[in-house]
Amino acid sequence: MPYLEKGLGISSSRLSSMFEDTGEFKPSAVDQAVAGFTQEQTLGQQAQSDLAKQAIQGTGIYNTEQQVSDMLRNIQGGLTTSNLGNLGSARGERAMQAALMDKGMEFAKERQDLAQAGAEALQDVGGTKQMQEQMKLDAPKEELGFYSQFVSGNVPKQTTTTSSGGGK
Repeated sequence: MPYLEKGLGISSSRLSSMFEDTGEFKPSAVDQAVAGFTQEQTLGQQAQSDLAKQAIQGTGIYNTEQQVSDMLRNIQGGLTTSNLGNLGSARGERAMQAALMDKGMEFAKERQDLAQAGAEALQDVGGTKQMQEQMKLDAPKEELGFYSQFVSGNVPKQTTTTSSGGGK
């Protein structure tokens, strides 16, 4: 009985420090019930969000426009050089255009893949933030649940299990 009274006292004190007399959860109490993001997590989320936006927009480190243009010019130059003996050949001209179009489509597909990856990364950051907000919303219910367990005497027991190595 003394342990139950002590547990109930602690639970009552915690509950009264977390709830207003009106029953509303105190905004400052969330920090007592839910761990916030660490500085590294916050910085990581911001960096991931920034990179995701760059990938979607094709800016920053994902701006490959100049490199693609240079590569296409180099391909065109190489194809022109290889066709020097066939100047004016319509067949050679069509082959060069087809090669440039194929390479252009390859670059466009890579750009689309980067944008898709950026969108998914941005969604991941949003999902992490949403989970944190949900934990904050659930904190009052959890605190009341702990309190009701103490009041009813249905306090969960902590158990630890160990596994033995066994085997040969």
